[in-house]
Amino acid sequence: MRVSDLPGILLGLSLPVFFTALFGGSIAVALWSVSQRHKRLSTLASDWGLHASGNAIYGRFDGATVRLTHRPGGKNRPTRELLELSLPGLEGLLSFRPESVLDGLAEVFGTPEIQVGEPAVDDQWRIHGDAEVAREVLLDPAVVDALARYGGEGTFDGRTFSFRRRGRVDAGSFELLQWSAALARAVEVARCRPWRVFAERHALSVNESATEIRGRLGGFEVVIGEERSDDLVHTVVRVRLPSTLPKGTALRAGDEGVTLGDPILDGRVAAHGDPEFLRGLLCHDEARAAVMAVIHANPESEVTENEVVLRARGRRMAGLAETVDDAVSLARLLAQRAGSRRGEAERRPRPEKQRT
Repeated sequence: MRVSDLPGILLGLSLPVFFTALFGGSIAVALWSVSQRHKRLSTLASDWGLHASGNAIYGRFDGATVRLTHRPGGKNRPTRELLELSLPGLEGLLSFRPESVLDGLAEVFGTPEIQVGEPAVDDQWRIHGDAEVAREVLLDPAVVDALARYGGEGTFDGRTFSFRRRGRVDAGSFELLQWSAALARAVEVARCRPWRVFAERHALSVNESATEIRGRLGGFEVVIGEERSDDLVHTVVRVRLPSTLPKGTALRAGDEGVTLGDPILDGRVAAHGDPEFLRGLLCHDEARAAVMAVIHANPESEVTENEVVLRARGRRMAGLAETVDDAVSLARLLAQRAGSRRGEAERRPRPEKQRT
């Protein structure tokens, strides 16, 4: 090896070492940055009474279930913070998101949308779900004010309200948590209000989450509640009959069962039980109207020997009183008609036994 070759050899050896050191240094800086971020988030979580894991802060804040996630930026992608807020009680009932330029195309293809009747709300949000719930919740002044803090942004997918904004999760995010707690409280109050008002007006008891009402209404034992299956929600009104109907009596939606000889009920209401009793019970104007209002208007409803069960799709809000009244009216009519028919049967002279 000549002395003149030495600089080239050293340069050849130093370049890999240099790039290895540079790469290793970059990794070390990145790891240090991540470590510092996690430390900062842990400190913030502790200060706010929450938990931290990786890039996220989560837990219960002022009664609301929240999650704040730091989304690191990259090439042509700014750093963002993501808020996720649980809004319990609205699952399967409501979803909304900001209006976009593509929504006009969705209307052409018939995607259903709810209009709540307030232009400021209808123009800002694309709303789907239960119309009664949408009007009760999204027109509530406290909810309107809480959503306004997000500047018309944010999406509720039926379970979680999500909001993104530029910047990292830091001490300034505390205000975002306060907004979220205020929104959660406003939504819960608006969701519960119609049921609480109804219960108070009729001196009935209502549970804390306003998903069940119990008591006596119009002389009948009544239970009003929610039934949930997958993403379907029903308002269920159960009215106990004071005395049982004849064994095997049942009414449901459908075209099977006893032929009543009634042009309106036959083919729409499946009646089961004693044919003579059912015809005398149902084939007159008042009973026909009451049965159609419960069984035909709400096809998952039924009448059994012991109770009237009205199952209405969604969570009844403004329409709760009318729904309950339909169920109680049918129960009252069935009890009266069944009682009068029993009285007629008891007054009817029994054939004398032949003497042998």
